[in-house]
Amino acid sequence: MQKKIKLSLQFKLSIILVISSVLVYVNTISNGFVLDDTVAIGNNSYVVKGIQSIPALLATPYHKGWSPGFHDNLYRPLSLVMFAIEYQISELNPAPYHAINILILTLCVILFFLFLDSLFNKEKTIVAFLASLLFALHPVHTEVVANIKSRDELLCFFFAFASLNLCLKYMQNGKLRTLFWCSFCFLLSLLSKETSITFIFIIPFIAFAYNSQNKKQNIYIYSAIGLTTILYFITRYAILNYSYSGDFTAISTSENVLADKNLSYASHLATAILACGYYIKLLFVPHPLICDYSYSSIPLVHFSDPLVWCSLGAYLLLAVFSMYRLIRNLKDPIAFGILFFLVTIALFSNIFFLTGAIFAERFLFFGSAGFCLVIAVLIVKLAGKKATDFLLILKNPKILAAVIPLIIACSVLTYNRNKDWADNFVLYTTDISKVPDNCRLNDWVADLIIQTLPEENDTDLRKNAFNSALYYLNKAVEVSPDFIAAQCDLGNLYFTFQHFDSAETHFMHAYELNPKDILLISNLAHVYYVTKKYREAINYNLKAIDLKPDDAINYANTASCYLNSGDFDSAIIFAKKASMLDRSFKGNYAVLSAAYKAKGNTDSAQKYEAFIRTDRP
Repeated sequence: MQKKIKLSLQFKLSIILVISSVLVYVNTISNGFVLDDTVAIGNNSYVVKGIQSIPALLATPYHKGWSPGFHDNLYRPLSLVMFAIEYQISELNPAPYHAINILILTLCVILFFLFLDSLFNKEKTIVAFLASLLFALHPVHTEVVANIKSRDELLCFFFAFASLNLCLKYMQNGKLRTLFWCSFCFLLSLLSKETSITFIFIIPFIAFAYNSQNKKQNIYIYSAIGLTTILYFITRYAILNYSYSGDFTAISTSENVLADKNLSYASHLATAILACGYYIKLLFVPHPLICDYSYSSIPLVHFSDPLVWCSLGAYLLLAVFSMYRLIRNLKDPIAFGILFFLVTIALFSNIFFLTGAIFAERFLFFGSAGFCLVIAVLIVKLAGKKATDFLLILKNPKILAAVIPLIIACSVLTYNRNKDWADNFVLYTTDISKVPDNCRLNDWVADLIIQTLPEENDTDLRKNAFNSALYYLNKAVEVSPDFIAAQCDLGNLYFTFQHFDSAETHFMHAYELNPKDILLISNLAHVYYVTKKYREAINYNLKAIDLKPDDAINYANTASCYLNSGDFDSAIIFAKKASMLDRSFKGNYAVLSAAYKAKGNTDSAQKYEAFIRTDRP
């Protein structure tokens, strides 16, 4: 007779957590690629090469494969490596990517549960379970799971909590091999995303609070984490500086309004404090959820705004309260949860340094773990101090009255929010109704309309599309007149519909804001070319050549301008230079043929005409 296998309580609870995580996010599998998913996958020149690009991905900055001219200071190779492997298998089928995001989320939830259960020595399993369940279902995490690109956040959390679990295991068994794997997982977390850098404070704190009796072990832990951090920064510095020599692209005000150099420090600080208050608000009331919080979703404010003082007071209260509880008991779970939230969210506060966005829901992914722990402890306290049995606590009417509505509300909100991430059109049009003054969302909606412009013969539809796109773009520049992307899109829209004067106005405005943007310069040159202002076109084409002297198209464009202006010798010079850089570009031979013909040199003209007919460079 076979012996019946008895499953542990932790295993059963883990199964419940897995099922809950999968059920609430299963509808994301039918979603497509949204927001910057294409930046990380379809439009990434390394990722689309599949597994052969893995060595290059490990040796290049995060955005290099998407835009070589964009010099970001991010080194996050692990998610891109995973995308390359997935692309090798499924190419641009989004379903497998979404499924893997759900899988990693479930692993994150399990590791969070095991960490808390181990941290409290299995004496607060109900707290660990409820905290992990709330973490799995919290609606604020929809961006991280539904947006494939946020795989970096999921991997960062997964490896960070794997490191925490291994740290606790090392504190129990004292084996250096365990500490090595703890450090290795911490390194993988940092290579996924920089968020886990805050664990250089969290891991030593756990060792100090929960392993104070073994100072030798703690010294090993501090040393291992310190050396791992140094190794990461050395690697990161080497990769970034090898690629860009420290010449990083500045954060734009469209991404983070606090990047505006004309903004006073007082206004910068007040707005940053206000934005931090929004994180607390979303933890308690996750509505509305928005894919982008650009200006003016979070307005610029001064210290005269009472909400700034409310936010500052809330954070000071949390800090003082947690320190008070820690002084009384270093192992206090409420104090630990609050400190975990404060430490991890500080990275995105924009107070100490600027981040890529003034606010984002994904920035709460780590910090919400501390919040969920605090809520779980408070819920369990409803059962009374004497209640210790897991099932008895769970059956307590007060507990059920608090937990069941919370679980239902979170599940419904999360499941429904996932539907908004179906595609860009659904997401943008849904969210812009919540924040109609968001400059980037207005620009994105207009861009979608422009991309789907009807054919030439659909005159009425094209006119309606033009007016609709124009409405959103005018709204974007009304909110933020110096929003370069919207000014460019207005220029492109007017150019498409042959309103060349208006196109010139908006391209020029954008150019004045960023005179080193070669695309803007080329757009201005093209406007002048089609309006036969060849001298102006030549002037801007020469600027483009100065910025990018190895690009054949700039020389070819200049040659065309000289040809049309009657300067045939200059046209020949620039066309030949373009041909040297790109011998396959037939347009250069057409210019050369026309220029030589205009000069009366029929032999040379016929030679280049023959090149065009025979495909001979």
